[in-house]
Amino acid sequence: MLTRFRADPRKVRVAIRRDGAEWVATVSLRHGFGSYSARATGPRKALVKALRKADRYGLDGVDLSMGWAYEHPQRVDVE
Repeated sequence: MLTRFRADPRKVRVAIRRDGAEWVATVSLRHGFGSYSARATGPRKALVKALRKADRYGLDGVDLSMGWAYEHPQRVDVE
């Protein structure tokens, strides 16, 4: 959920995988070059660290200060 609304899914891709006892999260541009990875003991910690790193270094499509600005591209409105 954190990724959907704080990273624009049209611009960046987020991947999380397990590597031994640690988790690795990677935030990368969908088009072009640029990615940031982070390792942690849990998937959420790794994701937060990777998003913070991407935001700090200005990866286009990640802006943690915007909060809930981005909508998931496959979002379905329920009425």
